[in-house]
Amino acid sequence: NYWVDKAKSAIDSRGFHSLLSGSGPTVFTIANDETEALNLIRELEEEGYEAKAFRAINEPFYIMVH
Repeated sequence: NYWVDKAKSAIDSRGFHSLLSGSGPTVFTIANDETEALNLIRELEEEGYEAKAFRAINEPFYIMVH
């Protein structure tokens, strides 16, 4: 899927490891903290992506979901 490959590339090019949820269309990655998560969201939104951060329960990181 072209959209999935493009979204994964946008995340990977910023030094994160992108993953695919199921067969799509959700692409996500793990950030170390809130600042890193919000910076990635801003960069992805500047490219036209819709991204959100969610804190995993009892975990010290945020998950970026597209």
